Amino acid sequence: MKIFLLSVVLIIATTACSNRARHAAYDMLHERERQECLKQGRADCPPRESYDKYKQKRDEVITR
Repeated sequence: MKIFLLSVVLIIATTACSNRARHAAYDMLHERERQECLKQGRADCPPRESYDKYKQKRDEVITR
């Protein structure tokens, strides 16, 4: 029973870390793109879409 509970806890912790890692990677990628756009002196840098909005759109495409 202890092994089962420990396994469940580890799976939940790993999943949560994985989601945070994806969110952080998304944020870093978009911030880098924004910095490159500003560095080029462009005034038309696209606004950044939030991770939650991106994930919602992505999940909609995947479930179709």
